[in-house]
Amino acid sequence: MFIEVSNDEIRKAGGVKKAIQAGGFNVWTEKRIKGAFRKGCGTVQDLRLYYHNNVGRCTILDLPEAEVYELYPSLIIPADFL
Repeated sequence: MFIEVSNDEIRKAGGVKKAIQAGGFNVWTEKRIKGAFRKGCGTVQDLRLYYHNNVGRCTILDLPEAEVYELYPSLIIPADFL
């Protein structure tokens, strides 16, 4: 599962872990990646290119799903994102 955290959120919270615990992140699932990057191939490579182009604004983390739920237990991913 890919997590996008704004660099502003990281600075405000005092670290990536604290920013995720505060809820300042976006979840990128395979289905969401395919929908968001239709002009590309809708792959993880497109997400990595998006990150590369926005490196000063956000941080993208590839975390196991269990770790994401451990950091933010109340995370609910809409069914249309899965």
